[in-house]
Amino acid sequence: MEEIAIDGAMYFDANNHADIADKMMLIYKDETLRNKLIENAKLVVEKYNWEKSSELFWQSILKTIDD
Repeated sequence: MEEIAIDGAMYFDANNHADIADKMMLIYKDETLRNKLIENAKLVVEKYNWEKSSELFWQSILKTIDD
């Protein structure tokens, strides 16, 4: 899901086994790319957590009840 992982993931065609294999090999061989993906993923992860998600969900419930 590009809208969530943004630059913290490598994307591939799930119906194309060659594309999946190529991307896996690229991550395996290209240490710079691998490290960049890891660092980007760490930034993405900081945006999401269970506490924040549950609080936002609860606020949505309260807003719905108040309307």
